Amino acid sequence: MEDEAANREALEYACKQVEADPDDGIFWILRGHCHYRLGEVQEACDAYRHAHDLGEGTNHAHFYYGSCLMELGRFNDAMEPFRLQLMAIPDHRDSLFLLGLLYRLSDMREESDRLLERVRDIDTEFYEHMFAEYAEILAKDHEDPMIKEGLIQAARELRRER
Repeated sequence: MEDEAANREALEYACKQVEADPDDGIFWILRGHCHYRLGEVQEACDAYRHAHDLGEGTNHAHFYYGSCLMELGRFNDAMEPFRLQLMAIPDHRDSLFLLGLLYRLSDMREESDRLLERVRDIDTEFYEHMFAEYAEILAKDHEDPMIKEGLIQAARELRRER
């Protein structure tokens, strides 16, 4: 209960800061974090979208936005934020991994493999852990309904680590 109260207090602060300066993407990110921690994924997604629109790529806004879109099942919409995150931070491991999974869902196997190989080159331990965790998903046909649930699970796991 203390965590919820602290998050509500932080959310109130972030909302006031956003109201005072709507062009400051950092406060939109803070607002998104608070909503996310409160289980308000759609509201978090909306806040991260504002930071994303403001170009807060070096602060991971594109990643946060894309991962929330994935959690909401909006897989096609999630690709662009991850691509933008990779333009801002080319070796953004989590964006590479999630975009690789999205490419697999879209039956873009070569692109998926290329991104997943980059993940392996950047962080072998992470790659091995995630590959073991999601090997079944990666092996499935792109039309298998289980792949979508796996994508949502992967987005949640990586999002919660931040």
